Amino acid sequence: MKERDLDPSVETAFRKLSDAADRLETVRIRTERTVIADLVNEPTPVTEGLMFELASMPNSSPELRAYAARVDSGECTWREIEQRARPVPPEVAELKDSPYFTWPWAPAPQPPEPKTVSSVGPTNWPDDYDEYPTPKSWLV
Repeated sequence: MKERDLDPSVETAFRKLSDAADRLETVRIRTERTVIADLVNEPTPVTEGLMFELASMPNSSPELRAYAARVDSGECTWREIEQRARPVPPEVAELKDSPYFTWPWAPAPQPPEPKTVSSVGPTNWPDDYDEYPTPKSWLV
């Protein structure tokens, strides 16, 4: 809509204001039509951004804030929080147990424990020749 006697700069400002009002009305209509149950049924994936936001909240735990500082400095990543944070922040357990969030970072697999041999003797040695049907002594 163009007014005849408006200054061009006023008309430009009016157009920007009118466009902003139209966008606001569109957002209002979309918000009114949004079904909250549809939003809540889908669990939110935990991301690095979400963890930083959670750590910046005033009621976040000191452990989470300290770990966020370590991540920010590049010392570690959010993926490693369960292995590298001591103690693990309580928010981690809350997020993992919540039906509203999905925890994408599985703990790293633990290395296998070394096998221990209870007794070492001629039958456990790899070069003792007892797998051959010949006499057991290597002197023969």
